[in-house]
Amino acid sequence: MRKILLATLLLLAPCLGSAAADPVVQSGTINYASNQVTLTCSGFQPGKAAPSLHFNGAELKVDSSSKTQIVATLPANIPAGTFRLKVTNSENESEVFDLTYGATGPQGPAGPQGATGA
Repeated sequence: MRKILLATLLLLAPCLGSAAADPVVQSGTINYASNQVTLTCSGFQPGKAAPSLHFNGAELKVDSSSKTQIVATLPANIPAGTFRLKVTNSENESEVFDLTYGATGPQGPAGPQGATGA
């Protein structure tokens, strides 16, 4: 029984040695009034060091970070479009994803009126 337990612990040691999870961004929202992006995330370990963010290659100012949220200021005068956002934690692990800024088009014309219901 001891040998099985020891073998199991040795196999699991690499998993147990690293408490850090891979960085994951679940969502991102943009506050256009303050020109800030808020990311809901995990695995960025703000206790050791604040994460770094790069928006289309340019480093962003991280305004605040916690275990589950990062808030950063976006560059001024961004044209509407989709941009690469790279988030890197204190262990140099990162996640890259696309962030769309202001690319919502104008409302289209009204469609025809539907039939009256019962």
